Amino acid sequence: MRQPLAWVQRWPLLCFFALGAAMLGARGLWRAGLPAARTPLVVQAPAEASDAEVRRRVDEAILVEEGLALGWAATDPVIVDRLVRNLRFVGQTGDSDALLARALSWGMARSDLVVRQRLVSRAERLLERSADRVPPTDAELRAHLAAHPERFARAARVRFDQIHLSRDRRGADLEARARALRARLDAAPADRLDPSLGDFLATARPGRSATEQELARDYGAPFASAVLAAPVGATIGPLSSPFGLHFVRVLERRSASTPPLAAVRAAVLDSLLHERRDQRRRELMAELRQRYELVVRRAPVELATAPAAAPAALAVSP
Repeated sequence: MRQPLAWVQRWPLLCFFALGAAMLGARGLWRAGLPAARTPLVVQAPAEASDAEVRRRVDEAILVEEGLALGWAATDPVIVDRLVRNLRFVGQTGDSDALLARALSWGMARSDLVVRQRLVSRAERLLERSADRVPPTDAELRAHLAAHPERFARAARVRFDQIHLSRDRRGADLEARARALRARLDAAPADRLDPSLGDFLATARPGRSATEQELARDYGAPFASAVLAAPVGATIGPLSSPFGLHFVRVLERRSASTPPLAAVRAAVLDSLLHERRDQRRRELMAELRQRYELVVRRAPVELATAPAAAPAALAVSP
């Protein structure tokens, strides 16, 4: 006689993440008074593998088992196609169903790297989606923005005019021309610089607004630092760049600031969801590990790089 809820005991935990929080909670209460059912699972790792690498391999092996228990090896079109093609490539005959059954009986779903990657990828997405059931509230978004202002801060900017003297065009006269222009600017101060007093440069449009990073990209770090430090209304220069010499007048400066939530809502939401998914994945993986009796076998690199087919006794049945 079949025991009540026996299918629940055998069904992999990952399935309940997909079915919803209510069912997951019910299952947790139902199992509270039962002894833990731990499934043996052997994980191969290189002898010199770090603790982080061993943990990665353990997590991968668990997710592979959970994916297999959910039946993905027989239902996922990418996996099915891969397994059938593998057998046809080595000369096996039969229709697709027969080849798939043969591949599964030989343990190829565990040993084929492409299939393993597919199983792990699907399982990870399933774990992460469990964190998205309840959208973050505005209060949670504001708290995340306040906790990580550096992720969303607007960099300091300056708006400026400049006069450019081309190194290529002026040649040996560049320094003399710069001294003459400096004297002219000092003798007749103006609110704006007239770029026609110099040479054309595509990035030298009047009133350009830029961050220090943008200036460093276009003209070099020393130029950028000098412009960011210049007082508003002062004409500085000549400043050197790969293009030649420049006179710069800072028209306006805006300090670095953290924007309001409305201006960066999408970015804050993405960041918070990413954190939630990572945290939820860690929590659920810790719970999944409790279902397995893990044995890590260390071996030389050449023996541990490719996973061997697991014996049937290690399979988690749906």
